[in-house]
Amino acid sequence: MHPVTHPGAAYLLYAAWLRLADTDRRTPSDGATLALVVGALLPDLVDKPLYHYGLLDVPSGRVLGHSLIFLVPLSVVAIVAVRRSSLPDHVGGAFAFGLLSHAATDAVPPILFGQFDELGFLLWPVTHSPPYVGYKPLFEVAGVTVTTMWVDFLVLAAALVVWWRDGRPGLAPLRNRVGR
Repeated sequence: MHPVTHPGAAYLLYAAWLRLADTDRRTPSDGATLALVVGALLPDLVDKPLYHYGLLDVPSGRVLGHSLIFLVPLSVVAIVAVRRSSLPDHVGGAFAFGLLSHAATDAVPPILFGQFDELGFLLWPVTHSPPYVGYKPLFEVAGVTVTTMWVDFLVLAAALVVWWRDGRPGLAPLRNRVGR
């Protein structure tokens, strides 16, 4: 999944969970949305520089930041830290949700295509993280190959629609911050 699609996928999953779960909230709050987006972006913000600048001798941009060995403890630390702060508890959960949804959504294509060896990033460094293959072809229509990139666009578009209908949570605090 393209890095910018991860916040959209995380938002769709989190918004659906809030609507389906027996919670007090039916839409994400401002703080939860911002934490969710940061959590969903963080794995790539950690791994892409490590890969591009050769700081780790690995064939992939999916290692430390994508590994559950790193993400699960970081999620627990974030939840505990938020509970000890003045922030609402659900903000820590939203951050953890974003982190873990990133790894989960990156795991979906290899699972669907039966390329289980590509899932090594989930337990890196215990397992090998192979080179990232990128977008995968799905089918061809009138000479045009439809790839998983099209799915990314659809996910991002759907997320923007749901986010807009939810009242654009997370935008007001950013506007207030910039407007100062």
